[in-house]
Amino acid sequence: MKYATAKEHRDFFNKNRIIEFEGLFPEELAKSMSQGIEEVLANRLKSTGDKLKSIHPEELFLQSRHLWMESEALKKGVMLHQLGQIAFELFEQKPIRFGYDQYLPFYRSAIQNKEIPYGNFLKKHLTLEEVSPIQTAVGGLMIALPKKHKAKKTLEIPTEPQTTIFPTQAGSGVFISADTPLDLTPLMGGDEPLFHYLLIVYTTGTSVYVSNREDPLLHTLRHLGYAYGDRLNDLQNPIVFR
Repeated sequence: MKYATAKEHRDFFNKNRIIEFEGLFPEELAKSMSQGIEEVLANRLKSTGDKLKSIHPEELFLQSRHLWMESEALKKGVMLHQLGQIAFELFEQKPIRFGYDQYLPFYRSAIQNKEIPYGNFLKKHLTLEEVSPIQTAVGGLMIALPKKHKAKKTLEIPTEPQTTIFPTQAGSGVFISADTPLDLTPLMGGDEPLFHYLLIVYTTGTSVYVSNREDPLLHTLRHLGYAYGDRLNDLQNPIVFR
């Protein structure tokens, strides 16, 4: 489905700093992207998709970035031209570069007597500007993808529209300004959500890798061969809209 934002969309976004678009991803693509998340995580953790639910979210989180690089379905989805087009129209930046993807697992209880970087991260309400290891983040997109085995209930979402950064339907996405605090606490405790949530962070065309201790996964770009101060390259961080 092709998308073009209207003035009303842009005015709404400029006022509220977030906006949800339904049906960004066709149903089959959304399903294959969801399967791709599970397959990549299972491969990285030397597990199987069925056993992922038994792995603590702290362990999942450590393997949860740059998933698109190991899944053709995820690559196809996150690199859709229409996403870059919408990002350009909302964030008013060109070119738009793909910074990274970040899977956000549901958080159950903390691991006793161990560090909990993911649990602490979820509580901080940081903006993408504040948490990104890339200078400069221009905005993000939170995507909801269907789970193979659905939970009985979903996250409690306020009845007023556009008060949450979490999409309300599978295949939908919420675009988020870089200066909007991310309230990720709905992922902690309560009922498990119906969806997998995948966050995309967009950057400027000349962004560089920086040391940011607010990011628990700061060193994942180093694992891709970057050093602090390096400009992002088109192979690992493609331009998605020129």
